[in-house]
Amino acid sequence: MDMPYALLANLLRLRLAEKYDINPFRDLARFTGKGHKVRLILPSPRKKIERISQLSRKAQLPDVAQALEGIYDSAIRNAVYHSDYTLTDKELRLLSGTRLSKKEGVYTPVVELDELNSLVVETFAFYRGFFALYERCRKSFGDFHDAFLPYDGHYKGVLQLVFDNDGFLAGFRVYWPNESVSEYSRSRNGCTGSNLVFDPDGSINFMVGLYASKPDTFSPLVESGSQPTYAFVPGTTIRPHWPEDLKVYKLPIGKEQTKIAISA
Repeated sequence: MDMPYALLANLLRLRLAEKYDINPFRDLARFTGKGHKVRLILPSPRKKIERISQLSRKAQLPDVAQALEGIYDSAIRNAVYHSDYTLTDKELRLLSGTRLSKKEGVYTPVVELDELNSLVVETFAFYRGFFALYERCRKSFGDFHDAFLPYDGHYKGVLQLVFDNDGFLAGFRVYWPNESVSEYSRSRNGCTGSNLVFDPDGSINFMVGLYASKPDTFSPLVESGSQPTYAFVPGTTIRPHWPEDLKVYKLPIGKEQTKIAISA
């Protein structure tokens, strides 16, 4: 569940013109204990949802908060997570504590199955919609196959989007004019990255390789009088370049060459 919470928080942050944060809930974590018994307490789902709700209302998108708060029940979640309940053909019963029943309007340890079923159905509906939009968005970048974007006007970095074997956006690659490359990609087996660094505010930054001893006016990464040299696109003998006309351009690269190998 980390990914949906972090994605919602970051989409709202971007809506508010704030930076992406690799961990938008890190300030909610706390330490407890003393000496050798100190341990880190990570933020609970309730704390994360409260943060998302604050962001959604600030971004004037209160429906996001309302939808998320409507499908989260901390009492049921904790009981199931800790196997602290019993289940019959009529009800789910909490063995510790109570919850406010929307149906009965009272606090009770009993969750009737029709109320539990409504909660489950609404939760599945929310996340089906959430992931459908997420996959649709990743697929919508398909026009950027084989495309290169002049990304960094100072260092002259060129950005390429990376796609998986199904044509979904899976990451990015930045080529620098000293043949260095920064890259991030995400697959079903995990995430990989190279020449990346995370700033104190949680935003992504890049390691650009060696600086020139006598920089050219083109870029601090290119020696004076030398030509910028970008790395080969993986699997090809084609190099990107910094265009005179600062806009997205495409190179004649076959689709099979631009796809990264991601296991199903």
